[in-house]
Amino acid sequence: MPYHLWSQTQVFVAVHRNKVIGCVSLTGEGNALGMPMESTFGDIVSELRRSGKSFAEVCSLTVDSPNNVSTGEIFGQLVRLMMFYSRSLGIHQLVAVVHPRHSKFYQRAMGFETIGDSRSYQLVGGHPGVPILGDVNDRMRYRKRWQKLYFDGTYSRGELDPKPMGDAEIAYFRQYLPVPTAMPNRRAA
Repeated sequence: MPYHLWSQTQVFVAVHRNKVIGCVSLTGEGNALGMPMESTFGDIVSELRRSGKSFAEVCSLTVDSPNNVSTGEIFGQLVRLMMFYSRSLGIHQLVAVVHPRHSKFYQRAMGFETIGDSRSYQLVGGHPGVPILGDVNDRMRYRKRWQKLYFDGTYSRGELDPKPMGDAEIAYFRQYLPVPTAMPNRRAA
């Protein structure tokens, strides 16, 4: 997906024994092409912008757990890093598009709200997607299990610094895109 190559996107990767076992992407504002979900949920994104609160979009969460590693643990650690990173950038809200049957998990576990109706979402092959919104800073919205994981402890400044893709990585992934992708405002490597 082209937004992975945007300078406003940070990709978080979980590795186990030199194998990628999970990833999640966080895309912030600033790309001339807008937010990934904007093609289907432009009205929702416009409303979020009018609210004045900073937000970023969570995309492409996937976990492929090895036999001896819990899927929930991988998910939790990826989201933990993303949450701390979001707060370090001053992001207040996270938005995502999820399958309607998954929205209940995010509501119960993390206090996300459904902010729109289910629509055919082209970024996932036309399957149904529903937009959800969560607060990065409101600890009390999260279940106790997740409160500790997402709010307690620290990361060093270096661990939370943006890690842009290098030119070789961009060239590698660009070959899989169907159309050339505009990438204005690319961060310096």
